[in-house]
Amino acid sequence: MDENKELVETMEDYAEELEASFKRLHEGDIVTGTVVAVTDDQVLVDLKYFAQGVIDRENLSNDPDFNMKEEIQPGDLLTATVIQTDDGEGNVVLSRKEANDRMTWEHFRQLLDERTPLEVTISEVVNGGAVAMVEGVRGFIPASRLDAAYVEDLDCWNGKKIPVLVIEADEEKKRLVLSGRELAREKQDAEKKSRDNQAIRRVCPAGKWLKRTGTRFPDEQKARGESGCSRKGGTESDGENPVYRKWQTKPQHERGRAGRSAGRGSI
Repeated sequence: MDENKELVETMEDYAEELEASFKRLHEGDIVTGTVVAVTDDQVLVDLKYFAQGVIDRENLSNDPDFNMKEEIQPGDLLTATVIQTDDGEGNVVLSRKEANDRMTWEHFRQLLDERTPLEVTISEVVNGGAVAMVEGVRGFIPASRLDAAYVEDLDCWNGKKIPVLVIEADEEKKRLVLSGRELAREKQDAEKKSRDNQAIRRVCPAGKWLKRTGTRFPDEQKARGESGCSRKGGTESDGENPVYRKWQTKPQHERGRAGRSAGRGSI
């Protein structure tokens, strides 16, 4: 019994190694591994593979000020693209920068498809438009799409934060085009509708709207001497009606008969 248990534990211990022996990596694959060491020039990554992954300094980030020893620590999980399955020393060469670029452009395409707004800061004004950085990628906003209408003075927009939509995301050409026009026009329309509604409420009190449906506003009912009660329960004005007064003077049993006769006659 103990021997069988010991055998099972041994197989479980080697399950990951067994799986790694069947796994094959190819150039272009995106993999995730655990950082085991950070040197002056490389990051070493455990891929749960029979070969270790290495990421050279130049393949870590697009940021020129990126400090690998401060930003990356052993135990961190890194996602990277396989750019070489064997560097001649049995290591898999990886690029975190390339993986980030691919995932970033996938995100841009998702924003484009779903028309999801994002807020950007204008970082530069150029000929014909403005530039905003989005996830490390340079996005261009044409002058005709900065605002609801064409913008003549671009300089006053430098440094502004605006909501935009992605209207083009071409990874191959590294072309990202943004537009704030649609959202600016939607905002204008919403503000105009709000102003119109406020103007209507000022010109036409609520009672006027009720009057259109045949229901008088309470102030008007009071001015006409009406209580607003339904006919079923009677109104204050019933007492002034000669037909009503005549009906009141009848004996109780005749009132009921008259009421039933009136009911049948009205059918």
